[in-house]
Amino acid sequence: MTRRTLALARHSVHTNLRTPFTWTGAALLLAVSLLGPLISLRNHGTWAFDPEMLGTGFAFGALFVIRSGVVEQRTGGLQDFLRVNCISASEHVLAAVLSLAASWLLYTAFAFAVGVVLSGGDVGLAAWTVSLLSLTLGLLLPFALMVECASDLRTPLFVPGFIYFAGLFALAAALGYQRMAELLGLNADRAWPPSSLPLATRAGVSLVVGFALILLVTRARGRRRRQRERRARAAAPVGASRDGTAPR
Repeated sequence: MTRRTLALARHSVHTNLRTPFTWTGAALLLAVSLLGPLISLRNHGTWAFDPEMLGTGFAFGALFVIRSGVVEQRTGGLQDFLRVNCISASEHVLAAVLSLAASWLLYTAFAFAVGVVLSGGDVGLAAWTVSLLSLTLGLLLPFALMVECASDLRTPLFVPGFIYFAGLFALAAALGYQRMAELLGLNADRAWPPSSLPLATRAGVSLVVGFALILLVTRARGRRRRQRERRARAAAPVGASRDGTAPR
């Protein structure tokens, strides 16, 4: 990892924080999470924190917040400039991984702060709820980066998020909700913290394997491209110009 990689990752994080998508996602998280206590206040006259509403807001907000910034760099021409003049393709993708991970961690911290406030300072409940949500989100991060690298979609989590929830509904319909939750490790019990280990393990494997695969593919593509360029230079006539044509 080089200073150029870290500098690009910091630039991407700062750019992402200023985009309307990020503020839209944060507002969605806050607004949906507030619905639970407000409904309780209206119906029962008491303020009651609803972890399920926080989870719903977390999911909706993440669709807009989670991104690496690769799409903005590519569509704005910055990616080509950087790869020609400053960094390699592998360094660029590594910076995207770091930026995406930073957006995940910052969003998790914001959700935790919202949970603490809405729960009346119940740090334990907020931490438990948000940790499970964050681990579930971690499962999808490599796939979101793949979507960013392959398309110009500025909200890349929509694609793996839709596939994930569609798969959950299909499994619940086929196996029943309880069996589906046990199979995927979604039935973690706050009274028994180790029950979250299956979900944490899946998230860790997804992050490590997914990001490693993206970096390896990027490096392999870069190596093939350099080999093609060397063969093209070797096959060019002696004294040919840079565009491969013979001088007049």
